[in-house]
Parts: sequence; structure tokens; C-alpha cells
Amino acid sequence: MKKLFVIAIVLFYASTCIASDKDKVLYQIEKARSIIKEFTAKPESVNYADDITMAWNYIKIAETEFQKNTNILGKLSDQAVPTIIHYANMAEFTIRIALSRLEKASHEKEISRLEGLISDIKAKIKVLEDKDAEIIRLKKELEKAKSDITKLPSEISKEKDLEIERLSKEVSALKSEKEELNTKLTSLKKELDDKNKAFEALQTELKYKLIELTKMQKDLHSLGKLKEFLDVVGVLGIPVRTSENGVTIVIPRRDFIKITSKGAVLSPTSEKVISQLISLIKRFPEYRIALKVYGFGQPTKYEGTKATEHMAIIVKDALIQRGNITPEMITAESGGNMPIFPKDAVELNRRVEITFLTK
Repeated sequence: MKKLFVIAIVLFYASTCIASDKDKVLYQIEKARSIIKEFTAKPESVNYADDITMAWNYIKIAETEFQKNTNILGKLSDQAVPTIIHYANMAEFTIRIALSRLEKASHEKEISRLEGLISDIKAKIKVLEDKDAEIIRLKKELEKAKSDITKLPSEISKEKDLEIERLSKEVSALKSEKEELNTKLTSLKKELDDKNKAFEALQTELKYKLIELTKMQKDLHSLGKLKEFLDVVGVLGIPVRTSENGVTIVIPRRDFIKITSKGAVLSPTSEKVISQLISLIKRFPEYRIALKVYGFGQPTKYEGTKATEHMAIIVKDALIQRGNITPEMITAESGGNMPIFPKDAVELNRRVEITFLTK
């Protein structure tokens, strides 16, 4: 009956999740593929052949994992979903990082060009300023010459007037050119500032992308450890429940505790089960343990909160003493009398739940 109940739960869960998980995985792979193709179409992408090859390799790994973990009914393994999505995301991030480097190179080239233009404009402005100084000097000479104009022949005086007029026009033209160059310099400085801001924004985005990628790699490592844990527990044949808080294994209470005339004591079968638990705790030291003992039915003397809490402490002490485990790693308490099996399954509802929590 216990096995049929577990199978029913699995089938119900699979029927509600298969489509969404599979569609999510396929969408992520196709999204990454489109980004790779779009990047490859850029002429500059020839300089990023290694990144493109790496991204396609991630896509191949994701597709291989998808095919390997899809059964003949089209059901994708739940445990494979995070791994496949990770490789699809790795393909996408590889191209996005390459695109960021490409854009960075373009920005640096444009900034170099603008800096060259600014240097040219500054040189032209210096020439204009030198001409202004020369004009001022000439004006002073002309003013001095005016005092002597009456002494000069009328022809010489006329030539001086023409020279003054010519120089005045040149001064006016040079001033206009200087104003135009100053306007252009202001525009180029603004454009350079905009480019620098865009470059800084790009660097910030790349920084956050790298942080996100590092977090994804840590999450994948945690999922790998969870899969290893579930594989080990699966070999032992112990029922398992998973949640956001951790992994819970459910063991009949009679495997740990025996009720005698003197009260609750460890049962003869407890040694084997406790040895298996100690092996799990030693193999996966990254988890801490939350131990709960559940009662069910009557009498309250053995099934009440006080009694089941005492049983939890007995099991905890056995784990600590036999496994040489630090007491702080294990918490023990009563789980109450809430059933998870049909009410006529009294012995199954009298259980010990051991939850492995991430530290």
C-alpha cells in the first residue's frame, strides 16, 4: 500500500509539471541558439571564434542532457532541468560577454578617434590664437604708422588702408572660424562624455553578469550534491521528500523505538538504521539535521507531545554517541500527531522524519 501511494503521488506531480519544465528547457535552449546566430552574423564576430565554439559546445551539452534525460513518454527528468538550463544559460552568457568585449573595443576605437580630433582642434585653435596675437601686433604697428601717414605719399597711404581692410576681414574670418571650432570642440567633448558613460554602464553590466554567473555555478554545485544525496538514499530504499528547506527522509518509528513496561527504549533494529544515518551525516557534512518524532492514535502516554519529544532525544543521543557527531549539528523535537498516510495506517504514521538542511 505504501509503494502504491508513493507511485500515485509521483504520477500526479509528473502530470502537472512535465509540460512546463520541458517547455522552459526548450525555450532556454532556443533562446541561447538565437543569440549565438545573431552574434555570428556580425562581421566582427570572426575575432571571437573561440567564444562562439564554446557557446555551441554548451548548446550541444544541453541538448545531449535533454535527450538523455527524456524517457519514451516524453517526460523530462526533474533533476536534469537545472543542469540543462545552466548549460543553455552558459551558452547565452558566453556570447553576451563576447558581445560586451566587442562593444568595448568599438567604444575604445571611437574614443581614440575623438581624442585625435580634439588634439587637431586644439592645434588649430593655437594657430588662431597665434594669428590673433600677430593681428594685435600689426594693429599696433598700423596705429603707429597712422601718425606718420600724413608724411607719406598718398599712394602709400592708400596701400596702408587696403592692408588694414584686408587684415580686418581676415581677423573677422578667423574669429568666425575660432567660434565654429570652439562649438565643434564642445560638441566633441559632450560626445566623449556620453561614450565614457556608456562604457562605464557596460562595465557595470558586465560585472553583474559575472556575479550572476558565479551564483549560478554555486547553485549548480548545490544541485549536484543534492542529486548525489538522493542517489545514496535511493540505494537504501528510504522514502524521501524534498522542499526548499531541504531533504526529508521518513522512517517508521518502530525501526528506532520500542515501547516497554519501563517506557521508550531503542529497538533491536535501531542499530542498523542509526549506522546508515551516521554514514549519511559523515558523507554529507554540509547538512545539519532536524529530527522529529511523530505519534498517532492512543494511548497519549506514548503518542503525546511529551512522549514523542523524549523519543526524539533518545534517537539524537544515539546518533551523537555512536557517530561522534557534534551536538549542535542535530536538533530533536516532537512532530506532533499529524498523519501523512491514511488514518488506518497507524504504524506508518508513527514515524521519524529526519530533514537534512543546508548550513
